[in-house]
Amino acid sequence: MAGRPRPGELALTGPLAEASLAALCVDTAITGCCGLTSATGPTSYDLDDAALRRTAIASVRRRNRRDRPAEEIDAPPVRERHRRAGLRRRRVRTAHRGT
Repeated sequence: MAGRPRPGELALTGPLAEASLAALCVDTAITGCCGLTSATGPTSYDLDDAALRRTAIASVRRRNRRDRPAEEIDAPPVRERHRRAGLRRRRVRTAHRGT
């Protein structure tokens, strides 16, 4: 694997990392996200990181992810399980640059 190292994360990003990952044929990829919205789905604050995740998803043979709208993740049964577990929900609004 080649790419630009991200300080403090032991991760590689950038075009070389994307090209290296695209050349592989992986069975399973486990990815995460920085945020989730009902309008756009998973989000990331870092463009290189987002591009690498897209490449990983495109390279994987087997997908074990939920392809459904984000609002379904917050369905009433899920909210109830979270409430019983003592988790609190908070809606956070952020100001976007350039708007």
